[in-house]
Amino acid sequence: MQATLAESHLPERAGGFAAVTDVAAVLRTPALEEKAFPENRPLRIFAHPEPVEATAEVPEGAPRSFNWRKTRYRVARAEGPERIAAEWWIDGEDHPTRDYFRIEDQEGRRFWLFREGLYGRETASPPLVHARSFRMSADAVFYELGARTNFSFLEGAAPAEEMVVFAKKAGLAGLGIADRNSVAGVVRAHAKAKVEGYPFQPGARLVFADGTPDILAYPKNRRGWGASLPPAQRW
Repeated sequence: MQATLAESHLPERAGGFAAVTDVAAVLRTPALEEKAFPENRPLRIFAHPEPVEATAEVPEGAPRSFNWRKTRYRVARAEGPERIAAEWWIDGEDHPTRDYFRIEDQEGRRFWLFREGLYGRETASPPLVHARSFRMSADAVFYELGARTNFSFLEGAAPAEEMVVFAKKAGLAGLGIADRNSVAGVVRAHAKAKVEGYPFQPGARLVFADGTPDILAYPKNRRGWGASLPPAQRW
């Protein structure tokens, strides 16, 4: 998979991943400049924003506290709003504007929240912001990619099943296994992750003999696996 940018100022449309069909072409593509990425944005956002219940001193202000997934968070610091208008040519002229806030709670956890609708113009929200006025856009989580099992000889040591159990106990958001030119650990890890109800991403680390930098491949369909498996099976 290859990270891509899109022509959109809405965070969920501004980037994504695309299947790599030509490895040589990807290696010839110049790296994206740092300025291409917006500042003060999280590295990961949810595919679909999650509703939270928040309270604020004024309707258009930052939240003072909020409830998310049955847990209450008290805000220590807040920055914003960063106002992002809707893409009317896609969503229609009546789609609400968003105000984004960078939030840090009293335990040091960081969040990216947005409120939909401008108070008094697009919504008639009361002074206490009600549920669904704010939505959770990102949370401070970590998804381990590129992990190697004992099938990556002299590089990995732990069995695939044990790695799934440990990653879950460690509180990681998910696990992606990519053994060296092999998918030998994927089946066992997938079976264990299914039993544990844990997010798992199968893949492979493509290592080349000509000095080409390693490539972490996480195919999404049969065609992608067909393009990745032949080099993964050659040493």
